[in-house]
Amino acid sequence: MAGAAARPCRKGRSLPQHAQMDLDHEDRPAALGHPRGAGPPAVAREMLKMMPPGGVGRVAVVALSAGRPDAVVQAASATVRSEDAGRPRARGWRGQMEARERVERVLAGEPVDRPPLCLWHHFRPEGSPGTLAAATVAFFGDLELDLFKVMPDLPYPDPPALPLEGAEQWDALPTLSARTGGALAGMPEAVSLVRRRQPQAVVVATVFSPLALALRWTRGPDALLRAAGRDPGAVRRGLGIVADNVAAQCAECLGAGADGIYFATGGVGDGLMDDDAFRTLGRAFDLRALQGCARGWCNILHLHALSRLRWERVADYPVPVFSWSDRRTGVPLREIAGALPGKVVMGGIDEAGAVVRGDMAALSAEIHDAVRQTGGRRLILAGGCSVPDDVAAAHLRGARTLVAELASG
Repeated sequence: MAGAAARPCRKGRSLPQHAQMDLDHEDRPAALGHPRGAGPPAVAREMLKMMPPGGVGRVAVVALSAGRPDAVVQAASATVRSEDAGRPRARGWRGQMEARERVERVLAGEPVDRPPLCLWHHFRPEGSPGTLAAATVAFFGDLELDLFKVMPDLPYPDPPALPLEGAEQWDALPTLSARTGGALAGMPEAVSLVRRRQPQAVVVATVFSPLALALRWTRGPDALLRAAGRDPGAVRRGLGIVADNVAAQCAECLGAGADGIYFATGGVGDGLMDDDAFRTLGRAFDLRALQGCARGWCNILHLHALSRLRWERVADYPVPVFSWSDRRTGVPLREIAGALPGKVVMGGIDEAGAVVRGDMAALSAEIHDAVRQTGGRRLILAGGCSVPDDVAAAHLRGARTLVAELASG
């Protein structure tokens, strides 16, 4: 993102927004998994593994894990100065167009200097919204990506007894609260913390659809279909409760500052179920859950599949952006872009391919092919799903550089 603003912080120093760790947040030491003054906890060590070497986020986590919030300011400020002086900047990355304007224009179908870029992987927040927010700000801020994707790493809680089998288990699925203190409050809290540290970022919160959750809880489609055939009323009642809970969580995330919801739906590929089963167990409850996303302007529908994608099942969902693994499913960007001309397509990068291997020539070919397929309009360059958690930061920076070059020529 171009020209990251800075705000004053302790001892008269300032940090770019992507370096800000909410130093005044009273739960910060607990969020990192230890009392004030204790040594580095396991969660901080895990966060360090996920961050690029030398980045401001890494420096901040080192200092915070040692109970030294004052050191965050000193060390991160020094890191900013050294990186600004020594790190090669991608040509065109700090142009006139800010990330928010770029994404807004893409969704409006207007020309941009280059397509927005978003890549992501999972974090290990161990139940802490503060830790998830810190990892999100560090990862997406250090890489200067155009969207900040809050990962579903504070997941919807599993039922106490798995797998779900009998009607009594489906009927026992509870109504959950996404408000402060509720079982689903972690994601909205993480979104709020990210928004406080990145007021200009485009922030999307990731949730799974009711069907995607049910497929996990039943251990797969065959068991779910058997349950639906045996106890159809109970299964539908249970899915309805989950849909309402997801809708409430989405609404709370948007109220906390998210610009949109990244809604990951299941059952749309891989031969998991036929059209009738999806219509009964998927579509009805997707649309019910999506009612909670109405306030979002950057809602993204992710079609979670690696083969036999049936995107037609969800073509009329009320979302502006469609995301799927185009390189893995074999469904090219041009197919959905051509069939749904008002939608933005999100993909183009093989999440398990060149970006993971560090093959910059092949990655450049993927990026340029995505631009050719779409004419560079209504396109967000992204992986079709998460990249591996241990992907080299240098490979992600390489992707950023290649996309930046689109703006300069």
